[in-house]
Amino acid sequence: PDGSKFDIAIILLHHLSRDEVFQKLKIKLENLESSTYEIKTQIISLERERTAAFTGLLMLKHRLYMAETEIRTIKEIIREFNTKEEIKGATAFEISLV
Repeated sequence: PDGSKFDIAIILLHHLSRDEVFQKLKIKLENLESSTYEIKTQIISLERERTAAFTGLLMLKHRLYMAETEIRTIKEIIREFNTKEEIKGATAFEISLV
């Protein structure tokens, strides 16, 4: 996962309707969960076979940790979105830089 693209997507969420947000987050969540399964399978296989370099295994683990972090973030966004109401036409994702 590309962290900077994910950050930008979060910032731009407030431009979407509630339905669009849920639809896009659902798709992203499904893709990430599938990706984490594949990465975990690769890690287990490489650890068993002991054919991968230590650094290669670390790179895979890093990709796994990034995907798991994005999954947690998406679930948090969904929780926040479900608990906040629109205020003066702004969604729960209205962001202001201080």
